[in-house]
Amino acid sequence: MIHRLFCITAAVLALACGKATGREPGAATTTGASASGGESAAQTLATARCDREETCRNVGSGKTYASRNACMDELRDKSRSELNVIDCPGGVDNAQLEKCLSEIRAEKCGNALDAITRLAACRTSALCVQ
Repeated sequence: MIHRLFCITAAVLALACGKATGREPGAATTTGASASGGESAAQTLATARCDREETCRNVGSGKTYASRNACMDELRDKSRSELNVIDCPGGVDNAQLEKCLSEIRAEKCGNALDAITRLAACRTSALCVQ
């Protein structure tokens, strides 16, 4: 139920962001790249980060994150603040987002991934539609 409510809220926010910029979320940009809303990107980043945390055995009782939900809650908030969607008025470039996700997946478990901005492809300057 909470997941469904979050998805509906994210969809409403993405639509509202699209209207505020005068274009639909995910619409083609002048560069030919497609973009998504910052909230959607933050959710996608949190999912990839929690997938990595589970792979690295950092989720569970007595671990960094007590559960998958705890991981998602914390890393969704962190992804929002690190991405700083206010700095992405044109949205997030989906091709760049895929590069960021690839870097997250490739990051070795021994390397702390406390901030995605440590990865060059995951910085706001790389992710935002220019």
